[in-house]
Amino acid sequence: MQALEQTFPRRAIQIKNAGLSGGIMLSFAMVVCMALGIFLLWYQGPGILRDYTISQNPIVDDNAYIRKGECKTRQIIMTDCKADIIFKDNTGKSVQESVSFMFFDLNSSGYEVEVVRSGDDPSLVTLDLGIEKLWDRIFTLGVFTVLLIGGAIAVIVAMFKTRGLNKKMRKPLVLKPVAVTITGIQKNYGIRNVFYSYMNDAGKKKKRASRFKKKEEPFYLSVAAGTKANQTPALAVLPQGCDVPILLDENLDRLDLTADEKQSIQNALAV
Repeated sequence: MQALEQTFPRRAIQIKNAGLSGGIMLSFAMVVCMALGIFLLWYQGPGILRDYTISQNPIVDDNAYIRKGECKTRQIIMTDCKADIIFKDNTGKSVQESVSFMFFDLNSSGYEVEVVRSGDDPSLVTLDLGIEKLWDRIFTLGVFTVLLIGGAIAVIVAMFKTRGLNKKMRKPLVLKPVAVTITGIQKNYGIRNVFYSYMNDAGKKKKRASRFKKKEEPFYLSVAAGTKANQTPALAVLPQGCDVPILLDENLDRLDLTADEKQSIQNALAV
């Protein structure tokens, strides 16, 4: 790298393609996270409010019965329960109410449940299990909502940062060659997302992704990199005034370099 730093052009160079992942993909991720967070609140929130109201004055309804009731444990600790409750309203008419809730639990066996109604509002019914796990459900909903909505906010921040970087790189900048580490490659619909890590000025490890075309390859700094692109050093440049290195392609086409400048860089790395 020392020979490369001495050989690398010291003039301002235009970055023709930064390859920074953003735009449509980040927007899609933001919409998905936000939609899932809102859906979760809509799906679980009303049931929690209903069961909290019932828990203030619960009465077991021995005349009600459960139809199509089941609890499934997913991912070992997440339990999802659903049931159709048949009960009689104040007029004696049979009414069906569907209830569903989820909570964290390590129990691998089944649950014995009873139908409970609110002593203050008999039209509200649920399972005693839903009341028993009420605070677990509130915690579960809170955790998932914070993660999803927080994820959407994080994506929005990332979008603004990416736009800011792209805006800075619209003009030629002095570039500093640096080594980054390729940590993985993901292929989707003819586009390759190359993930890489680097150390920022504060000494903290950061991660980014760079978009490559189907036949493009990163500029690996290891001879064996072509067969195993995992934890492999690659060449990037750090634009003046920016804190994110731009991953280069093996042909150096991402930079507006002359043929002689490209050859000089190749020769310096071959030393």
